[in-house]
Amino acid sequence: MRTMMTRFCLVILFFYGVLPYLLSRGFGWKVIKKSTHLSEVALTFDDGPNPLYTPMLLDILKKYNVKATFFVLGYKAQLYPDIIKKIHDEGHQIGIHNEAHLPNWSMRPKTVQKGVERTSQLIYSLIGERATVYRPPWGMLNAYDLLKKTPYTIVLWSLMAEDWRIAGGIPKIVSHLLKSKGGDIILLHDCGKTFGAQEMAPMNTIQALDIVLPELQDRGLQFVKLDKWIAKDPRICRTDTMG
Repeated sequence: MRTMMTRFCLVILFFYGVLPYLLSRGFGWKVIKKSTHLSEVALTFDDGPNPLYTPMLLDILKKYNVKATFFVLGYKAQLYPDIIKKIHDEGHQIGIHNEAHLPNWSMRPKTVQKGVERTSQLIYSLIGERATVYRPPWGMLNAYDLLKKTPYTIVLWSLMAEDWRIAGGIPKIVSHLLKSKGGDIILLHDCGKTFGAQEMAPMNTIQALDIVLPELQDRGLQFVKLDKWIAKDPRICRTDTMG
């Protein structure tokens, strides 16, 4: 009986969590990971806002006139509403990273949905605009995410700088970022207070960007918010129209 129950749970886990992960990350089903606009790249930042690192990051972006997209956690947005307003006021896009930093396959569909909607409502109350993009923590979707129609474009990434840990320091992040090519969606972090991350790691990210941004601009790459790409291609404005 115990063996049958274990097998049943493994089957449920496969279809609820593992298969959606393979379909989205491996095949790009119902998500966007890259653009066809080869003169542009999109910087994206997860897990914030952070009261120390996010303002410092905004200063670096302003220094090079770079626009980015921030996927924020609802509970942190509630703690630091002024930073959310500052992100918006400086011309950046704000997306949803869910209310807390938990993998979607570890929660019931209704729990995920409520967290996303509460975060969406909070963002709207702070900046007067609806979030249009959503990235689940760790990029881990569940079956409900892929099957349900949603007003959000689910965004993953094509380039990861591995900046959530201090190991390798600034050179490691610089090396990854210099591999950027047109159309890339670049994953970075402005907060290190999540499971598996290190609290001081964003300082390396900020310093690495100060090195890399001018070099990528010299290559002719432009940094854009995700909504620019979505506006150019209406086929990706809703996840239920993809795949």
